[in-house]
Amino acid sequence: MRATRVAPGVVADVRAALGHRFEVEVIATVGRGHAAALCREVGGFGAVAVLGGDGTVNEAANGLVGGEVPLACLPGGLTNVFARALGSPSGAVAAAERLAASGGRPATVDVGSVAGRHFLFASGLGLSATLTRRHELGRRDTPALAQASAVWAAVRAVADEAGLRPRLRVTTADRIVEGTTVVAQNAGPITFLGSHPIRVCQGAGLTSRSLSLTVLRGAGPRDLVTLPPRVLSGRASAVVSHPRIAALPAVTLASVETLDGAPLPLDADGEYLGEHAKVEYGIVPAALRVLT
Repeated sequence: MRATRVAPGVVADVRAALGHRFEVEVIATVGRGHAAALCREVGGFGAVAVLGGDGTVNEAANGLVGGEVPLACLPGGLTNVFARALGSPSGAVAAAERLAASGGRPATVDVGSVAGRHFLFASGLGLSATLTRRHELGRRDTPALAQASAVWAAVRAVADEAGLRPRLRVTTADRIVEGTTVVAQNAGPITFLGSHPIRVCQGAGLTSRSLSLTVLRGAGPRDLVTLPPRVLSGRASAVVSHPRIAALPAVTLASVETLDGAPLPLDADGEYLGEHAKVEYGIVPAALRVLT
């Protein structure tokens, strides 16, 4: 399966690499929701290899969760967070060659859930979804420009948070925290800047059987100076030790609702999912079969 935006030459090279070991059928997706629909009907296949970015991989996973057919990732997007979390080579052809050489090493991973959707590595209500929505405007840029656009969007979004009072409440089994935004992670990195991983939730992992949440309690002018370097360090420990951050590790269920009932933007795996006034985060352990 390949995303529509993947270059035909890359598709041909990937097909040739996989063809050394597997019988391959290539199907191009034609829009949002198509990958999930296709993956709900793959009972006769041995595996689904997705050549695309995190959005296409997320859709495929939503169609495969709970089934027997495994997912293999062939990175074809800008950041390819889930593929990297699985240890995939950075190029689609290299990933296909390794898959063909080994036959794929089977494993199972947890998936997160929010608003009727499964996610693989991260979701957020508030700031992170604002970043996603702004970043989508730069998707037609070159990779270098898109990365620069993402950094600039982050700076602007954090600036927008400055001075805001808490606008949402996060409730878990043992804590209640108010803040301006929340991020839930199921995998270690939330994104990458080039080859540099960005981590904001401590203890997140694909087989931890739990989510890790980070809540931004608010942000003042001083925090615009002190918080971004911690985020860019790539160390979750540096982020969660900031005085404006509340860390909620090892969460299996969390309810998030806005304090005034007004909806906030929601994203999952880098895809904007609209605005919501209340969501529940959950974890589905060992729900997805993968090949690494």
